[in-house]
Amino acid sequence: MLNYLRLISLILFLAGANSMVFGQCTTGALLTTSTFIPQCNQSSLISGVTTTGQYSKVSVIVGYQYNFQSLSSGSAVATDFITIANDLTGTPIFWGSNGNNGIYWTATLTGTIRFYTHTSVGCPTNALARQRKVIMAPFQASISIVNSCDNTPTGQYTVTVGPNHGWNSTSIVPPLNACNTNSAGSITTGAALPLSYAILTNTATNVNSGTVGSSNTNAEICPLCPPVVNLNTIVNGTSTWSGTSTLTLPFTSYIYYTSLSPISGPTNPFTTTNIGPVGTYSSPANIVGNNASNQAIAVKPSGTTSLLSSYNTGCGAYMFYPKIGIDSPVLPTFAPIAAICSGATAPVLPTSSTNTTPITGTWSPAVSNTATSTYTFTPAVGQCATSTSMTITVTPNVVPSVSIAASPLGPICAGTSVTFTATPTPTNGGTAPTYQWQLGGVDIIGATSQTYTSAGLANGNAITVVMTTYNTCQTGSPATSTPITMTVTPNATPSVSIAA
Repeated sequence: MLNYLRLISLILFLAGANSMVFGQCTTGALLTTSTFIPQCNQSSLISGVTTTGQYSKVSVIVGYQYNFQSLSSGSAVATDFITIANDLTGTPIFWGSNGNNGIYWTATLTGTIRFYTHTSVGCPTNALARQRKVIMAPFQASISIVNSCDNTPTGQYTVTVGPNHGWNSTSIVPPLNACNTNSAGSITTGAALPLSYAILTNTATNVNSGTVGSSNTNAEICPLCPPVVNLNTIVNGTSTWSGTSTLTLPFTSYIYYTSLSPISGPTNPFTTTNIGPVGTYSSPANIVGNNASNQAIAVKPSGTTSLLSSYNTGCGAYMFYPKIGIDSPVLPTFAPIAAICSGATAPVLPTSSTNTTPITGTWSPAVSNTATSTYTFTPAVGQCATSTSMTITVTPNVVPSVSIAASPLGPICAGTSVTFTATPTPTNGGTAPTYQWQLGGVDIIGATSQTYTSAGLANGNAITVVMTTYNTCQTGSPATSTPITMTVTPNATPSVSIAA
């Protein structure tokens, strides 16, 4: 009986664990059958008495960011744990610690999701009174990061807004129907400024100069922003604007981080139709890496706060918590250049390295073809890479020479056998020189060894040898010896006569 009870307990435990794998808490009952629809002109709080260990249904629109918060008496409970799940399948989609500001998620579907809250990542079932809050950013944005190089302040982020701008949309679909307070493209001072967006750090400090909310002169993304922002790119960064979509693919979302501690979920593709204007803002490239505080980057419509009251009710800024790290400088690598001979054509050094991601740059000084030299490669600006050097060896050319000797030496009698020998160790002859003996400048057939012997020499014959060498670097090959001119005395024919 005891073993039977243990088996039942194990089965029940495993059934519950199936909903709690890796902190993905999907245990608990539905609070109410009604679905909460985030709208800019209504409260962001889900009505009703709620507790942890429950979930609410929330309507979401693909491509838009939602902020889910678990509150107690209006304040965030940092240790609470939030899980977003598919309502049809119950499968977890995104999750993380509530922290001080909840979690941010970009919807990957249009439909209904489940918003679970638990008191910790362990998915306990105890019920504590909570409020659930959902804030929507009614426009689409993405962020890209450039890490700093080494410990130098070269980090940067770029925010892109669009192409389906919810804030200036003429759509009547909630939550956008109550927020079109001005015509698209308007820059009226103090208006809600459709198409105008401000970039703020830690949700409060505008990255550009000007009074927050007063006019679009302090905005970073808008039709007329580039001339204003780009006036001082060192301080304000840079801004771009295109009246029509410049995107060929949907946005790919960022891996988000909570304000409490970095947590990441799957990246979420934005399934947009890529219609409408696109604006970008790039911060100055002066951020030091290891942004351990996970500084918030907020993107929100620019305009007088009072005129954004309906927006601020149920909608909020698009939030990013970028982690700008430190990249170690890459050492550019190049294939070695073989030694060249003095005077040969100077090699052209490659301007792109052989690294997996090639590093481009320039070499100095100019390559010499007369002396061994070391050259320095300097990476082009904007690449996290160090300089490197390469030595090209220039080998001096050698000049081969050969001399010959005859034995016997001096005048000879006709028919005397004479052996001619090339110098046993010719100057710069290399390891295996070849020879060709000549008589009067004409090759002697078959006479190709280091020695040549002849018994048919005539007076005045000039004997030379032509030596061909195979040094790597040389001039003057083949080399011809100084001739030996033979003095040959005809043989006398003895005769005798007698007289009687």
